[in-house]
Parts: sequence; C-alpha cells; structure tokens
Amino acid sequence: FTTLLYTIKFENMTPVFFPSADTAIGIILCLCLLVGVLSNLSALFFFLGSKTKLPNPTFFKNLYLVTFAVDIVVCLLPIPVIETAFSEGRMSSLFITGSWICTSWSVVFDTCQELSVFLMAMLSVSRLKLILLPHCTLNPLLSWLLPLLYCLLTLSLKAVFIFGNLGTIAMVPPLMSCAPVAFDGTLSEVTGEPMINLRNELLLAVVVTIQIGMTVLPITLSSLLSLVFIQRSGKKNIATNVTTLRDKRTAASVTVVMVTAVYIVCNTPLFIYHIHFWVWNINIPREERYMTNSEFERTYLAYFSSVFLNSYSYVLASRVFPVIDVAVKPGVFACRLKSYRTFLRRVFKRAAVSGYDKTIIKRQSCMSGV
Repeated sequence: FTTLLYTIKFENMTPVFFPSADTAIGIILCLCLLVGVLSNLSALFFFLGSKTKLPNPTFFKNLYLVTFAVDIVVCLLPIPVIETAFSEGRMSSLFITGSWICTSWSVVFDTCQELSVFLMAMLSVSRLKLILLPHCTLNPLLSWLLPLLYCLLTLSLKAVFIFGNLGTIAMVPPLMSCAPVAFDGTLSEVTGEPMINLRNELLLAVVVTIQIGMTVLPITLSSLLSLVFIQRSGKKNIATNVTTLRDKRTAASVTVVMVTAVYIVCNTPLFIYHIHFWVWNINIPREERYMTNSEFERTYLAYFSSVFLNSYSYVLASRVFPVIDVAVKPGVFACRLKSYRTFLRRVFKRAAVSGYDKTIIKRQSCMSGV
C-alpha cells in the first residue's frame, strides 16, 4: 500500500510557481532588508552606548550587540533571493550551481540564521536563570565565546557535508536560493542526472532541525517558565509595594519573553516543515533511496494539501519568516524600552535638522549664484 500511494503521488504532483506570489515574496524581503538593517543598526548603536543598573550588565550588553550584528547580516543576505524572486522563472544570474557565490552564500546564510537562533536561546535561558537566581553572576566572556564556538561547530558540520562526499550546494528553485542537497555523485542510469541520496538528505534535515527547529522547544519552555515566575513576582510586588530593582528585572524579563514569542511564531513553521520531511522520508520504500531532483520535488511536495503549500512552504519557512523575525525584533525593544524610544527620537530629530540645514544652505548658494 505504501508503494502504491508513493507511486500515485509521484505521478500526479509537480511544483507550480506563481509570478504574483514570487513578486510578493520579493517585496516582503525588500521591506525586511530596509526596515531590518536600519532598525538593527539603531539598536546596535543604542546598546553600544547604553548603561544600566540591572545585574550582569556587561553580559547582556555583549549578547545584545552580537545578536543585532548577526541580525544585520541576516537582513542583508536575502539580496540574491530578491533578485531570484523578481526574475522570470526563478532563473537567477547570481545563484549558479557549483559557483563559489552559490556555495559561499548558502554556508554564510545558514550559519548566520542558525547562530541567530542560538543567540535567542542564550538570551531566553540566561534571563530565566536570573529569574530563578536573582543574585547569580554570568561570565561576560560567555556572551561572545559560546556564539563563537557554536559558529565554528556549525561551519565544521557544513564542511563535513560538502567535503565528506555527503552532498553539495546547489540552486534549489522551490527555495529561490542555493542550499545543501544530498548529491553524492551517483548518476541515473536512464537520464544520467545526479541522484539525491535520501539517507543523506534525512541526515541533513535532522541536523538542521536540531540546530533551528528543535530550539523552538527549549525556548518555548523557558519562555513559559519565565512567564510563570514573572507573574508570581508581580503578585509579591503588589502585596509588599515593592517598586525597586525587582520591578526592573521583571520588566527586562517580560521584554525577553516578548522577543522570544516573536521568534517562536516565525520559526515554528520551519520546525513543522522538517518534521513533515522526516515522516515522508522514513516512509519511502527501501528500494527508492535514490531519486533525481525532479522526482524528489514531485514526490515529496505531493504530500502537501494544496498546490500553493507544496510550492511555497519551503521558501516561506526557511527564507521569509526567519528574516521577518530578525527585522521586527528591534520593534519589540522600541515598544518596551522608553530609553530606546528617546534615542530614536533624537536620531530622527538630528536627521531632520541636518536635512533642513542642508536645504537652506543649498538655497542660499543658488540665490548667491543668481
């Protein structure tokens, strides 16, 4: 029955791309690039010069600086994806399978995306630890040393995948960009096309799910626990009329919970997508462990309930929603931090005054020239 179901789905489904949907994705990514770069830059400069009386200020300051720096890179990297979205038939002039641009972009984007998730986990767990142990001291070196070690680990895993003959980096049209594909050198006896090794593809999906998708679970758990303890702390404050440093700790914890909530909403689809892939891959008959790229697309995407989902679920889950997450993250801080809003008003005021002064100078020079 499994083989019959597999054959029927294989023959009746192919991915379909809609130009209007591709254009919409390109516009969304353009907005995320513009808003994300400007907002993360402003947040970076704000935390660079900020001072606080909260516990462990150096640790959280360094962690925020690293987070916003990585998020700026994540917002800039979709530029080739935007070019692909606006091109006809998703034929990108930048993403060419086997080129150094394709390989480098995929490695850098995936590494930064996974590092951004790791930083969010560090922020959530460290804030929960301070809620449980208010007088705990966090080593400031860990705020940049742990992300550095995690980045090196991620790059090592990608090097093993590429140079260990487990696969390669190729242009994937449903993803609008380059991505790791389990081409291990095996060719089709019929067409001569490269064959995808489904075992290696499953291994790759497991690693990606652990690095990105599975972090949804501990981050969600730490956020829920933080909410519980924040609620209890708030009741104690009301009962004892405490309006001191404890209130500031609680406010900071609420801010982190809100940031992690945005992360959970934007990254849960990727977690669901990879779990969906696990179920499909495990149910593939043993004799069908290799298939061409076109066979893979038609077969796997057939398991989705609609034409739109089977053509756009991958790019939305792994390329669009994570970029939206890092683009709107500074907005949460702007809503929660009065000092940050004051900083933004000063920046906008200076920019407006500077622009006004330049206009006056230009008019005066023109009048003097007349």
